[in-house]
Amino acid sequence: MQKDSNAPITKPKDTNIYSYLLDDLVEFVSPPFRAKQIYHWLYRHYVDSIESMKNIPKDMQDSLKSNFCFPNIQPIHIEESNDGTKKYLFKTNDNLTFESVFIKMRSKEYNEYGGIKKGEKYTFCVSSQVGCRVGCAFCSTAKGGFVRNLSAGEIVEQVVTLKRDNKLEAHKSINIVFMGMGEPLDNLTNVAKAIKILSHEDGLCIARRRQTISTSGIAPQIEKLGAMNLGVQIALSLHAVDDELRSKLIPMNRVYNIERVLQSLRKFPLDTRKRILFEYLVIKDINDDLESAKKLIKLLHGFKAKVNLIPFNPHKESEFERPSKEKVKAFADYLYQKGIVATIRESKAGREDGLIDKISDDFKFEIEKNYDNLKYLSLNRKEESKNVIENLLSIGINNVKFKPLLLTKGYHFSKDIYSEKDESFKKIFVNNNITVEEVNFGLLEDSRFIEFIINKISKLI
Repeated sequence: MQKDSNAPITKPKDTNIYSYLLDDLVEFVSPPFRAKQIYHWLYRHYVDSIESMKNIPKDMQDSLKSNFCFPNIQPIHIEESNDGTKKYLFKTNDNLTFESVFIKMRSKEYNEYGGIKKGEKYTFCVSSQVGCRVGCAFCSTAKGGFVRNLSAGEIVEQVVTLKRDNKLEAHKSINIVFMGMGEPLDNLTNVAKAIKILSHEDGLCIARRRQTISTSGIAPQIEKLGAMNLGVQIALSLHAVDDELRSKLIPMNRVYNIERVLQSLRKFPLDTRKRILFEYLVIKDINDDLESAKKLIKLLHGFKAKVNLIPFNPHKESEFERPSKEKVKAFADYLYQKGIVATIRESKAGREDGLIDKISDDFKFEIEKNYDNLKYLSLNRKEESKNVIENLLSIGINNVKFKPLLLTKGYHFSKDIYSEKDESFKKIFVNNNITVEEVNFGLLEDSRFIEFIINKISKLI
C-alpha cells in the first residue's frame, strides 16, 4: 500500500489502469486526491499518456508507468461510412483484434432563430470478448471461435478512445450498447465492472439507463444480471418464434429454449419508463412472413416490449439472404397494428461487412482494382485520377442508378485539387449525362473518397 506520493506504487494484479473504480485506485495511489486527479485525466481529458497528467508529480508518473500499461488497446484501422458511422478495428497488447462501432444517430438540429433545437445523438457499440462461443449460424464472428474475454479496462478503453477520437466533450451524453463482438453475459463479471466504471460520477458519468446489454439468451446469467440491479437495459437476440428454427440459428437455444429465456426476462428489473428490447433478424424466406409476426405477438404477450427488426445483411460466410423491403415493412406494420412498438433498424456495416458485396461483380472488381489509386491520389497525380474516375464511370454508366452517385449536398472535396472551373474534369460527368450543378469537384487524399462512392452506390442499387 502506498502511503505517500514518494513511495513506490504497489504492483497491481491488473495492469490496465482503466480496470479500476476510483475507490480501487486509491488502494494503489496515495494520497486519495491524487487518485481522483488521475481519474479526471483519464475520463475528463482523455489523455493518451501518463506524461500528459500535468499536475501529477514526476515520481508518481514514473511509478504509474512502471506498474500500469497505458494504452492497452490501439485502433489499427478505421472504416468510415458516408453517414458518419465509423468501425474501429482494435489490437490488444497480446496482438488480438476486435471491433467497436461509433454511430451518429442524429445530427444537430437548429430552430428558426438559429438556436440549437436538438443536439447530436451518438451510440457506441462495444465488444465484450475476442471471438464468441455462442456460434450463431448467421454471425461472421462465430466462424473464428472464442479466444478470450476482454477485461473491464479493455471494455472501458473502447469508449474512451471513441470519445477522444471523435472529439466529444466529457459531459456529452452517449448511449452504449454491448452488441459488438462476443456474448456479454458470458463475460458478466468484467462487463458489470465496466458498467460501474463507465457510470462513475468522477469518470465518464454515462447513465446506466443509457447502457444496454444484448444477449443471445443465457437464462441463468440474465437472472444474475437482474439480481445485480445495475439499472441497465437488456436486449434479447430472439430472431425466431419457435424452438426448431431458433436452435438452428442459435445453438444455445437447445440448452435454454425460448420459454426458459422469456421466463428469466419476466423477472428482470425494469425502469418503469423503459421496455425490454427484442431483436429480430429478418431473413428472406426463413422468418419474414406474417405467420411469424403473429407468433411473435403471442410470445411477447405480457411484456412491455419493443421489437427491433433488422434486415439481414449478407456476407460471404453465410447462406442466408436479405429480405425484401416490402416484407420487412409489412412485418413491422402488422406488429404496430397489434400494439407492439416496432422499428426497422438498418445495419451500420462497414466495407468488409457487405457494402462492396451489394455492388455488381464487374463493378466490384473495378473498385477493388483501383482502390489504392483512389486512396493515394494527390495533386501531382491529377491526370491519373481522372483516368480512374473515367474507368469507374464507364463500368457503372449502364446502370442508371449509378449516375447520381456524386450528387449529394454538403459533401465537399478539396478545392486545392479540383475546382468547379476545371472544365476537363467536369466534362467527364457531362459526357455521361450527369448533372454537375451541385457538385464541388475534387478528390480527398485518403480512402474516404472510395468509401463515399461505395456507400452511395450501395444505397442506390
